[in-house]
Amino acid sequence: MLFFAHRNILAGEIPAEIGNLFKLEKLSFSVIKLTGQLPASIQNLSSHLEADLNRNNFGGKIPESPDQLRSLFYLKIGGNQFSGMFLPVYNLSSLEMIYLHDNRFNGNLPLDIGAKLPNLRKIVIALNNFTGPLPDSFFNASNLERLELSYNQFRVKVAINFNSLKHLSCVNFGKNNLGWG
Repeated sequence: MLFFAHRNILAGEIPAEIGNLFKLEKLSFSVIKLTGQLPASIQNLSSHLEADLNRNNFGGKIPESPDQLRSLFYLKIGGNQFSGMFLPVYNLSSLEMIYLHDNRFNGNLPLDIGAKLPNLRKIVIALNNFTGPLPDSFFNASNLERLELSYNQFRVKVAINFNSLKHLSCVNFGKNNLGWG
């Protein structure tokens, strides 16, 4: 089942009943000005899921334990007002693409993010308030193609071994306070 609402004029919040769409494969609510928080029932969407909620007015925190979303492979929630810590990535090993840019996320990234997301190809988390060290495990994610971490508050020395990043075609660390070491 597919659900698209790209560039329409819809108002309000995503109804909690969306969690009853167990066979939903693609959820696209991008650029339509929805508001509110994501309903906790969104965790019930357990099929091979692509979720695009980009450029709305969503806010608040992402539901705490998306453990049931084990088949989530594409998550695009950039251009909203989400806040809090980085997603709990455990049990999301199918995730290939994460777009969290232009939100209000903060805190440190999980140090083992690269190991917990072995299929990760693209991560775009620019324009947030992330701090702390860049996880070394990023640089062991052999499928990584795109790594955009600009406009955050990382303040560390970076020692990168690019040897294992054979597919990497885009890296952006701009507007952080990084040193090379």
